[in-house]
Amino acid sequence: MTELLWGPAPFSAAAVDDGLNKTGFSVGESPLNMALDAAGTDLSSAQGNIAIVIFTDANKEVMNYDAVKKSVMNLKNQYGDRLCIYPVLIGGDKEGANFLSQVAADSGCGFMVKGDDVASGQGMADFVANVFLAKAEVVEVVCVDDDGDTVCAELDKCPGTPKGAKVNEYGCWVIGDVLFDFDKANIKPEFYGQLDEAARVFEMNPGLKVEVQGNTDNVGTYKYNMGLSLRRANAVLNYLVKRGVDRSRLAARGSATHVPSHNDTPEGRALTACE
Repeated sequence: MTELLWGPAPFSAAAVDDGLNKTGFSVGESPLNMALDAAGTDLSSAQGNIAIVIFTDANKEVMNYDAVKKSVMNLKNQYGDRLCIYPVLIGGDKEGANFLSQVAADSGCGFMVKGDDVASGQGMADFVANVFLAKAEVVEVVCVDDDGDTVCAELDKCPGTPKGAKVNEYGCWVIGDVLFDFDKANIKPEFYGQLDEAARVFEMNPGLKVEVQGNTDNVGTYKYNMGLSLRRANAVLNYLVKRGVDRSRLAARGSATHVPSHNDTPEGRALTACE
């Protein structure tokens, strides 16, 4: 008779270890065919591919080779290509090794190893990897970058990026917000660098034209904020002109609070910007 000590169940290292600890030392005959026949029933609820790992000395004096072959064929008829058998030979019986190699071959997709091959930690790790882990398919990915911004065309939401422009993950040129103090339109020195960088992009792209949009928070009247937002936009425009950008390539527009930035808090209102 055979005894099921664990599973089939989702993998649990502790549960497997507990099942192995319940395994005693075998004596007498090696009824491998009976174990394989029982596996046919035990695995009936298993989903996906199935690996049967057999540890045996395959001693012909106490093992019925013909009965084992029949049991292997029954399993293959039941589970087809889903099932592979991986015998591990304990000892050095040459006839047993040949027989187990044939068992693996009959399963259609398994292989036989010797106990010494899996006796070390690395040997067992390699065996487990070869049996249970599928090799990932190497897929060559071709990135077509039409505008040279390092973002593949299929992901680029802003094709035609100007040369030299820094882009975000979507391939869109991001100059960054130029932030102003409350009710002010003068550019703070901390933003000179990013505007200088923008001027260099204009220099590298003679046909580039840009509209500068100014925004405000929601404090004050709409009319006042429209004027303030336009003054902010013109401040950025004039800075770029001073850095060599032709005035005809720039336009300024005030948006007041039509494009607000976090107007609910004082901190958020400080983020109103010129874009």
